[in-house]
Amino acid sequence: MHDPRLWQELTSTRCTLTRRSGQDAEWMYELWHNAAFMRQFHRMAKRLPDDRQALHQLLDEERAALVAENGALHWVIRNSTNETVGLLSILDINIQHRRGELLLGVVPGQWGVGPAAVCMAAQFFFGVLKFHKLVALVHEDNRLSMKTAMSLGFQLEGRLQDHFCDPTTGQFSALLALGLRHSELLGGKDHRLIGRLMGSNL
Repeated sequence: MHDPRLWQELTSTRCTLTRRSGQDAEWMYELWHNAAFMRQFHRMAKRLPDDRQALHQLLDEERAALVAENGALHWVIRNSTNETVGLLSILDINIQHRRGELLLGVVPGQWGVGPAAVCMAAQFFFGVLKFHKLVALVHEDNRLSMKTAMSLGFQLEGRLQDHFCDPTTGQFSALLALGLRHSELLGGKDHRLIGRLMGSNL
C-alpha cells in the first residue's frame, strides 16, 4: 500500500494527528519513561534506544516505511494550542483481512482530545483506506479507555482470561477484546457527535 494520504496530517478543531518522526524523539523518550502514561498506552512496549540520534533515525525510518513493511501507523496528537499531548497507533495491520489494532494514550487534563483523535483515525482508517475493522485489547483495570471505546461504538467481543503478565508485578490479568466496524462507529448514535468532537469532516 503506497497511498500518499497515509502521510497526510489529520486535523480538527480539537486536535491534530501527525505521523510521528525523528522530530518527536525527545518527547517520545520522555513518554517511554513515564510509567503512568505507558501503563495507559502500551504496557509491553519495546525499549527505545537511549542514544537520541539513533532514536531520531529509527522514528524517521518508521515514518517512511510502507504499511506492508511494518504493519503499523503511528501519530502524535497535538491539541488546539499545538501542544503535543498524546500518541495514537494502529498496529498489526492486516491488509488481507482489512483490520488493525488501536492504541491510544493521552496525557491527563486533555478533555475530549482522546475521543476526537479516535474518531479522526477511525474515519481515516475506514473511509479513506477502506479497511473493515478496528480492534482494541483493553486491560481490565483501564476503565477510562473502556469507557471511551464503548462511547464511540466499540463492541465487547470477549474476555481473555490471564492473557497479560504485568512485567512489574508478575501478576496475570485479563484483557477485554473490543471491536469496531465502520457501520458501528458511534454505535448508531447521532452522527453530529463526530462534528462536535472533530469540528470538521475528513
